[in-house]
Amino acid sequence: MKIIYLETIISVKRISKKLYLTEKLNFNHTFEITSLLLFCIFFGSKRSLKPNKNDLQNNQILMDYFIRDIDHSLRLSGIGDMSIGKYVKTYVKKFYFRVSQLDKLFSTNEDINNKFSEYLIKYNIIFNKSEDNYKD
Repeated sequence: MKIIYLETIISVKRISKKLYLTEKLNFNHTFEITSLLLFCIFFGSKRSLKPNKNDLQNNQILMDYFIRDIDHSLRLSGIGDMSIGKYVKTYVKKFYFRVSQLDKLFSTNEDINNKFSEYLIKYNIIFNKSEDNYKD
């Protein structure tokens, strides 16, 4: 599971380079993209024909890595020991809120493309339209 999480983080870095941002890339941008990718992993296992106990355990392991990564990233940004727990808790709540929004969005069959585009714009995930950005 650690490899899956590390590949997710590598993907976040690649995606971040392709974003059109009006300000400098920051923790919130990468948080939103990571949340989106983790949702895709969770949503895929949830929607499989027979989700099993192993899927739930794997999702929990990924979530544990994500929480540790949030903690580590916030510490690197200068958040101290006394308030780190509050910040981590806030971001975990944000993550679960995003998951519930995305789950509702993808559970309906109506106009997913436009609604998903609106969701991305709402969280400032806007891709640069330059042709050069789509080459890896």
